[in-house]
Amino acid sequence: MKEKQTYRLKNGAVALFLMAAGVADLTTLIPFVGDFVGPIFWTLAAVYLWRKGLGLVNAKRLGAELISFVCELIPGVQEFPTIFIASVAIVAMSRIEDKTGFKIPLKGKGVKGRVPVNHDGVRAPQKQIDTDETLAA
Repeated sequence: MKEKQTYRLKNGAVALFLMAAGVADLTTLIPFVGDFVGPIFWTLAAVYLWRKGLGLVNAKRLGAELISFVCELIPGVQEFPTIFIASVAIVAMSRIEDKTGFKIPLKGKGVKGRVPVNHDGVRAPQKQIDTDETLAA
């Protein structure tokens, strides 16, 4: 029997996230309000997505957020639903990651200089110094 796929963002959370993005996009149509709504929405969204396990700094998510943020600062482009589209892209990317299990890690993350010794990712124990030899020296 096939196991049911679990997602980091549940369907109800996705619906609320996309509704909040739609409301944020509608409020950006008010002159000068969009300059504040976009950054506030993306700050709150970043914290929310971090708490849901999508990482605080995620290159794919950051790209969508920055494109949306810059578009919201351009007067003519501000009227397009860029926050909603970027939110849909973020949800789609997270669903693809959850389904395939493929995630691109950030460079420099983890323990440096030590590699796993087996396929399970178990690291070799650190070299221990004998205290008797240290005291004798």
